[in-house]
Amino acid sequence: MRNALILMSMLFLILNGCKNGVFYHDIQTIENGIWKYDDPKSFTFSVEDTLTFYDLLVEVKHDKRFPYQNLYLQLITSIPEEDSVDDILSIDLADYSGNKYGACGRNQCTFQVPVQQSFKFEKNGSYEISISQHSRIDSLPGISAIGLLIKETSID
Repeated sequence: MRNALILMSMLFLILNGCKNGVFYHDIQTIENGIWKYDDPKSFTFSVEDTLTFYDLLVEVKHDKRFPYQNLYLQLITSIPEEDSVDDILSIDLADYSGNKYGACGRNQCTFQVPVQQSFKFEKNGSYEISISQHSRIDSLPGISAIGLLIKETSID
């Protein structure tokens, strides 16, 4: 009985340690891999720790149908008891020769882009980050999913 309890405790510690400090991670698919201008993807999470440092990354799943080198995004962050913060971000998804960035398989690449590094949330509460494509065309082909990753980090 004692050995089973020790084994279960060790298994619990191992499984909880596998999260690699991930605070929040969500990926939302884009219908038919064509991201429309009026289709923002929203990510909502609750913050209870204002002492820990975090890195915020946007995850983009793209394929060969994406015709450009970079992707323009609009990020709107809703902060508890404050006005929203609006940012425009340009992400390079390929080099000048057209070679795609990220972990690429036969049909798709997944690329994680740091947006903000080594920051603290200033307030406890519910946050929402809305990500929308901000290019010059309404229907952007080749983007199959957008994700948000927030992970714990340390400052050096």
